[in-house]
Amino acid sequence: MFYNNNEIIVALTSLIKKIYYFFNHVSRIINKLYMEIQLEEILTLVKKKMNEQGGYTKEAYRQFVVETIEYFLEKGKLSEEDNLEFIESRLMMIWPEVRDSISE
Repeated sequence: MFYNNNEIIVALTSLIKKIYYFFNHVSRIINKLYMEIQLEEILTLVKKKMNEQGGYTKEAYRQFVVETIEYFLEKGKLSEEDNLEFIESRLMMIWPEVRDSISE
C-alpha cells in the first residue's frame, strides 16, 4: 500500500499533536507533584514552629505560613515564579486539619 505525501503529512501532524498533548499532560502532573511536595515541606516546618513557639491560633498559623514561605524564598526552594498566593491560600485552607492534629 502506498501513501501519498499529503496522507503522510496528515498522519505525522496528528502524531506530533498527540505527543505534544501527552508531554503537556505529564508536565502538569510533575508540576502538581512538585507543588504538593513543597506544600508538605512548608507545612512540616510550620508545625515545628508552632510546637517550638507555642502558637496554636489561626493567626499564629498564618504568620508561621508567611514566614516559612519567605524562608523558602530566601533559601531558593521557592521563587517568585511559583504561585505564592496559591501556596499560602492552600495552607490556610487546611488550617482546620492542622488545628485538629495539634489538639490530639
